[in-house]
Amino acid sequence: MNLNISKLYTASDQSGCIDWSIAKRPKIGEEECGDDFLIKICKTGVLIAVVDGLGHGKNAATASRKAIDSLKNFNSDNPISLVKDCHQNLKNTRGAVVSLAYIDCKEETINWIGIGNVHGVLLKKGVSYQHKENLYLRGGVVGYTLPVLQSAMLPIVHGDTLVFHTDGVKRFYSDEISTKKKPNEITELISNNNFLDSDDALVLAARFKRK
Repeated sequence: MNLNISKLYTASDQSGCIDWSIAKRPKIGEEECGDDFLIKICKTGVLIAVVDGLGHGKNAATASRKAIDSLKNFNSDNPISLVKDCHQNLKNTRGAVVSLAYIDCKEETINWIGIGNVHGVLLKKGVSYQHKENLYLRGGVVGYTLPVLQSAMLPIVHGDTLVFHTDGVKRFYSDEISTKKKPNEITELISNNNFLDSDDALVLAARFKRK
């Protein structure tokens, strides 16, 4: 039973070349959610990030907000540069795990990177979850220890959908989502059925649209 539904936060919008939706909720008993997100419109595309401050509650939320502020204020479309800058800014916090993607609307590419365990999948247009690209995650904590950083660039087409989620989300939803569902339908379905009460949880879905 979801005992914390009153603290569920949702948002949906159209930004640049994406339609997006998020849902997040703090751990049961906590007032603040340590998971956060960013959608930033840039010159040639959109930056999308999901951050999970280590642990949960107020201190985790402080770390995730600082990471988001760093990403907001640093002008780059290079995921590696963004992670390095974020790492420097989080050194006096408990740290965070971070996954981010830069969608270049003109070139129709996604360049993404993941440090820690914010999972990411790219659902290809018109096919099931089984036909997907997984974000390769490297171990580490932004603010403490970074691995050798390497991003991956993939081509995308109109209708491809990116899904990021933190470790407060059960990963057993493979048969429930596809590009046939709208981003808000994806986040609603996952938040209703797959959020854990034992941790902060956040899911974000973003669909590329050709202008």
